[in-house]
Amino acid sequence: MVPRDHYVRFFRPIETTDAAGAVSVTFSSAFSMPVSFRIERDNLTTEGDIRPSGRVAARIMMPYFGALTRGWRVTYNDETWDVETVRDPWGDRKELELTVVAVEQ
Repeated sequence: MVPRDHYVRFFRPIETTDAAGAVSVTFSSAFSMPVSFRIERDNLTTEGDIRPSGRVAARIMMPYFGALTRGWRVTYNDETWDVETVRDPWGDRKELELTVVAVEQ
């Protein structure tokens, strides 16, 4: 079990469509919990592609939460991060591993 010593807030995306058909996304606070949060030192995505310059990535380990998918957001230390990947590393539905990427503001 990985120590969970960083408190993170999770936000669920909500898509709305206006009368003209334009889609907008807002984020609603879903829950908060302690997690393991580690800044990644390399510049590669989990698929091995080079991440755009200046985008910082981090790895989060947390208890399993099946509703969490790519597209969610997290806040940690007043910074906002987009969830890039979600995976169950051991396939046992006990923990999730997230790759998150800092949102440029």
